[in-house]
Amino acid sequence: MTSTFILFIVAGSIIGSINLESLTIGGDYSIQISDTVSRGRERIDLLDADFLNELNNYEGIESYHTIMYDRIWRVEQSAENHIELPEEYMELGIGYGDIDSILYGHDSEFLEGVEKYITAGTFDSKLLETGEYIIAVDDGIFNLSPGDVLYFNKSDGSGFAVSVLAIVSNNITYWGYKASGCDLIVHQNLLEHLGMDTRIQRIVISAGSQGGQDLKTELQEVLGGREDITLVSYMDLKMELEEQKNMISAISYGFLLILFLIVVFHLINTTFTNVLSRKKELGILEAIGLTLR
Repeated sequence: MTSTFILFIVAGSIIGSINLESLTIGGDYSIQISDTVSRGRERIDLLDADFLNELNNYEGIESYHTIMYDRIWRVEQSAENHIELPEEYMELGIGYGDIDSILYGHDSEFLEGVEKYITAGTFDSKLLETGEYIIAVDDGIFNLSPGDVLYFNKSDGSGFAVSVLAIVSNNITYWGYKASGCDLIVHQNLLEHLGMDTRIQRIVISAGSQGGQDLKTELQEVLGGREDITLVSYMDLKMELEEQKNMISAISYGFLLILFLIVVFHLINTTFTNVLSRKKELGILEAIGLTLR
């Protein structure tokens, strides 16, 4: 029974640590340019000012934030100073000169949501907005520290340097390009300053009290089945994760309940066995004058 109780405490601690609120998905829905378009050579501006004005007409939208991103490559010496290549990279022939990262450009308000997930360094919105500073996403393969200077090359071959202002937990990353190196979060002004891709490639939407599934239907009607723009429902994703968590809880606690019942029946069986095995001794005690009670 003690062991079962300990297992219950352990299982409860593990399940309780699965905190879905720590998933920094941001918003309830995401409208984003599909990979085939965003990776293309022609920089088609699909989520332009006209599209944003159209979103302003929906009462179900409480707020929305824009995200831009572009790919950059680490200067080989800079990558070698801060990254320990995993074995799988070496097996695929990826060297220090092939390490790339993604610059995620957030607007001012959306960028501030990163602050509570900072694990090292400090968050300074003014430095991020006006200077060449970045927040590095901890992907587990680099050894960066606040204050480090990183050197990169753009797709046109020109180089630039940025300073690491802070390190942020890996669950802050938003879906976009895939990179072999760590992702970097910056203010959108830095992308513009560096002459990089400043198209809006994702719009994160937060639904108001009148939003929800009705807003999803309206957004689907706006997109009209377009293949160049994708609608992602974070509400559906959270519900799916919640269902998975509930399933894990049901299986875990169900197993512990069965184990507890087995222990109880075993205890009852042991007690009755002990009583029956001592029936002769109890009879002797009764014979010498003790009552049945």
